[in-house]
Amino acid sequence: MSKFEIENCVYCCHPIYDLYAANEAGEVMTIVKKDPKKGRNDHNGYTKCTVRKHGQNGQKIVFVHRFVWECFNGLIPEGKVIDHINNVRDDNRLCNLQMMTQQENCKKSAKDRDYTFVTKNHQNKKCVKATNINTNEVSYYNSLYAVNQHHGINAGIVKMVCENLNGCKTGVSKKDNHHYKFQYVKKEDMPENYKKSANIRPRRVSDEDKKRHQKEAMKKWYNKEYKCPRCDKVMKNNNRQCHNKKCK
Repeated sequence: MSKFEIENCVYCCHPIYDLYAANEAGEVMTIVKKDPKKGRNDHNGYTKCTVRKHGQNGQKIVFVHRFVWECFNGLIPEGKVIDHINNVRDDNRLCNLQMMTQQENCKKSAKDRDYTFVTKNHQNKKCVKATNINTNEVSYYNSLYAVNQHHGINAGIVKMVCENLNGCKTGVSKKDNHHYKFQYVKKEDMPENYKKSANIRPRRVSDEDKKRHQKEAMKKWYNKEYKCPRCDKVMKNNNRQCHNKKCK
């Protein structure tokens, strides 16, 4: 990697986008004008900037943390990702970056994830108004988890839509594939005739189907063959208990 120094700061050129370089502090520099390249954070918190190589028409948007890594370590192999060690997504210092597989990155994210908001959601229940964008039908629920039970939409997504976080505007139901828009409402503002039954988790299997499945399972077990370990006699499970009393 070709290096150069500006004001006692060492910059490394990118192997592909040769008009730009980066330093260990995570700053991107234009080589020709020697001006710092200002990036912009996306809705996920990662910093992006535009770069191009010599003779290229137009520019390409790249992640700054990946760009900085490639300047000092070469191109990222296929199947590998660059992770922020301290989980701060806009801290693009070289010492804060590490290369790992996507699976390792997911395990690290799950281990370091903050789940305290779940406890707060249970302690401070908020009523939710759900509007079906496809049919304009409006329904009300006693909590975020009532929406999850009735529509199959993650409670975290409902929370992000209500609080306008991470650019999340709607949630998609797993039951009817419709888009829903959510907002918090006060308990006293909810209509008296709203369907409270919608807040009860629906039964996955009816009582009749449950009994039928149990009968079929018992019939299948009775007709299954059983070999006695003492006398090696083969019989059906229906006669197993009676045989074991006699065979000792």
